[in-house]
Amino acid sequence: TAHLIHSSHMFEAALKKTIRLSEELQHAFERDLKNQKDGAKADSVLNHILKNNMADAINCIEIWCARNKGADGEQLSKASDILFRGMWWCKLREAMLSMVAGRYETVLSATDVRQWAQEFVRGRTVALECPTEVVKMDATACSVVLDNAMTNAMRHGCPHD
Repeated sequence: TAHLIHSSHMFEAALKKTIRLSEELQHAFERDLKNQKDGAKADSVLNHILKNNMADAINCIEIWCARNKGADGEQLSKASDILFRGMWWCKLREAMLSMVAGRYETVLSATDVRQWAQEFVRGRTVALECPTEVVKMDATACSVVLDNAMTNAMRHGCPHD
């Protein structure tokens, strides 16, 4: 009988400890999930602020370049292109998150291919030959895929081709 009482007490103590640890784990999970959601919200706000700041900077540079056509604005023009590409990727951030998470849904829309391509190659040293056409395409997915392919080609391909 003493052995049964001792075993019952040990089982009860182990069960209480397991329940306590399970509750602590549940609280930690809920806290981490809240922190993740809060972080995602803050990241989204930061992304928006960065886009706005880059847009302001690019506008200032473009105004300066337009007013000072005779001056050597090559570096400012390059800075403008770099800001444009950074802003472009900020816009693609949400799409990238949904692609990585497997939640991306294709959105076909009428896209002016030449305008899309000009924005795509802005700031890159490439030749552009593109038809003037409006086509239905997922410009976001095309941008992400083609940017990756182009970056890899420039980094690992023949630089003279």
